[in-house]
Amino acid sequence: MPISANDRIIAAAIECLSVSGSKVTVAEIAAQAGVTSRTLYRAFPSRRDLVKAVAINRLDIIIEKVRPYLETQKHLADALVTGLVGFTREARADPVFIAALDEASDWQMERFLVGPDGKFFARADSLWRVSINRANKSQQWKPGLDAGQVNSWLRAVAVILLLRDDLDTAGQKQLIRSFVIPALVAEPVSAGRKKPRSP
Repeated sequence: MPISANDRIIAAAIECLSVSGSKVTVAEIAAQAGVTSRTLYRAFPSRRDLVKAVAINRLDIIIEKVRPYLETQKHLADALVTGLVGFTREARADPVFIAALDEASDWQMERFLVGPDGKFFARADSLWRVSINRANKSQQWKPGLDAGQVNSWLRAVAVILLLRDDLDTAGQKQLIRSFVIPALVAEPVSAGRKKPRSP
């Protein structure tokens, strides 16, 4: 199956960003892709659209690296630590994703990743879906949480962890255990205590 012009442009943008970072020009990306600037702008009407497509492409790769570790975790608390720390590690190790985020910082990166864009929401959902379903079946979520709001909040936490380059892995885990887990994970019911009834 032949590679589409869009795929060639994204591949060229990835190549150029990996070499030159966010300083690369659209003309250089078009030349690398073997297309005219006009063809590039037909596929991606603005530089922002192209950078967003690159970020989504790299995000898919990062998620596929994290997913196997995340899905082996039986308890929600372990899944949250493994998933968020693993995502931060893999995202920081991807120079193209970081270059895309550096450029997106000019447009307010938090809106770029945490805003209402359905593509970013769907990718976060695909990463956490197995853990969420497992937690729902075993009643590990705190009652009354909405999966969509949790998705948005986990994306915000992931951005915070990416931006906090002063935190090593131990610091990231501590932040998640101190703030994320208490907000989302139901307290285990001890053998001598009855589980409270749902209202």
